[in-house]
Amino acid sequence: MFLFLTFTQQKSNPLIIFDLQNEPDTIAATTVASVMQAGINGIRAAGATQLILVEGTSWSGAWTWTTSSGNAAAFAAGKITDPQNNIAIEMHQYLDSDGSGTSATCVSNTIGKERVAAATAWLKANNYKGFLGEYGGGANSVCQTAVSFTSPDLPSAVADYRGRSKACSAISKLLAVLGSARSSGLL
Repeated sequence: MFLFLTFTQQKSNPLIIFDLQNEPDTIAATTVASVMQAGINGIRAAGATQLILVEGTSWSGAWTWTTSSGNAAAFAAGKITDPQNNIAIEMHQYLDSDGSGTSATCVSNTIGKERVAAATAWLKANNYKGFLGEYGGGANSVCQTAVSFTSPDLPSAVADYRGRSKACSAISKLLAVLGSARSSGLL
């Protein structure tokens, strides 16, 4: 009931984006897809029309979306529907060796491009928009290049991700400032 009231109260607020669940894990992708569809249905029943972010299992990882998570099949075209046609698949991607974001060492300066390529192709093939909600790497030149969405290393298809340009630009600038501060001995 609380959520229904929240959706109803915020249904006209253009600053609201609904994220149905952050990083579901150890739940079958088909179950997560069903829960996401129920969330979309509930939000729309409350009269809200804003963007809804839908996440998959396995921490909603872009690099596992089409391989080990089961998300590609569970969320295939037509399996998630929205009468407002205002949803995006939210994915996360960290650029360290295990994709967890726990190491400051990125695999390479091209790992950002490599890890989102298959998911980006899947988004296009299934007529979805994406939202790269979490991504990152350490405060070093390799990671700064890898996370930069103005970098030539990332595919032009990254434009299929909503909401990424301002956030990516801000993060790239922050990483550059942090890197400079660290090399200057300020951190």
